[in-house]
Amino acid sequence: GLIIPNSKKNILARKNVVTSRPSVFSNDSSSEEDAHKEVNAQIHREALKKKVQKQTKIEIQKALEQDATV
Repeated sequence: GLIIPNSKKNILARKNVVTSRPSVFSNDSSSEEDAHKEVNAQIHREALKKKVQKQTKIEIQKALEQDATV
């Protein structure tokens, strides 16, 4: 198969992503700021997901170029 060393870095980067969820009982006045941070975090996660999907598609194309029976 086709092995690309950079793919290990992507897997490690995804494992280190920590998600935070706002508390239901929170009385913070900065809830709007927290919501903004959460939206930014979601956008970042989606961007990473799309990047990994694009990289996977490229790897599949390279594999097919090398061996069409893959």
